[in-house]
Amino acid sequence: MLENLQNIQWLDLSGVIAVLVVLLAVVAIVNYIKARKRGEIHKPDYRAISYIGIIFIFSGVAAENYTTMTVGLIFLAVSYAHKDSWKKKKKFSEMSKVERGALIAGFGILVFLLIATVAMLLLGKG
Repeated sequence: MLENLQNIQWLDLSGVIAVLVVLLAVVAIVNYIKARKRGEIHKPDYRAISYIGIIFIFSGVAAENYTTMTVGLIFLAVSYAHKDSWKKKKKFSEMSKVERGALIAGFGILVFLLIATVAMLLLGKG
């Protein structure tokens, strides 16, 4: 009986996720059509797509999820196929104060997460 309830909960959760994915796709398509009518279509930033691909590869390996890893490899392959279209990376001195602050905050969060992960691993073994 308990196994049946767990299966029902999983189906409910997967149904909610499926509905959210469909809604997100509909919103993306509507926004694309509106932007196209206004003439505001931008070319993708393939450098950012390569970063997303690297993140997907590492998270797929860590979670032993080969689908996520494959999607990351596809993102990486697409971005490297368009490497000549990559946007130029700004130097730190050329960034605005907001961009510098965001970069410093991002690195701070990354360092904190790295330290927290190492601490959890060390405390978990002790």
